Amino acid sequence: MDRPVFARLNLPRRLPGLPSLPGRRPGSSRTPPSTELHNYRMIRGDSIAMGIIAAVSPFLPVFIVRLGGSAFDVSLLTAIPAVGGFLLAIPV
Repeated sequence: MDRPVFARLNLPRRLPGLPSLPGRRPGSSRTPPSTELHNYRMIRGDSIAMGIIAAVSPFLPVFIVRLGGSAFDVSLLTAIPAVGGFLLAIPV
C-alpha cells in the first residue's frame, strides 16, 4: 500500500563542506530541499491562498456596494468567474 507523498519525501542528503559564501556561517552544510518537498510546500501555500480567496469572495459584492458601485459593477463581479470557467472549459 502506498504511503502519502508527504510521508515518503526524500530528505536532502548532506553534501561535503561547501566553500564559505558571503552571509553564510562557516561549517553550515545546508542542502537545497528535494523537488517533492518543494512541490509539497508550494501546494500547501496554494491551498491556503485558495482558502482565503474562497472565504473573502462572498463579501466582495457587499464591499463594492459600500464603495458606491452600481448594480452593473456587482453583476460583472459575480459573472466574470463563471464566464472565465466557461471559456477555460472549451477544448482548444
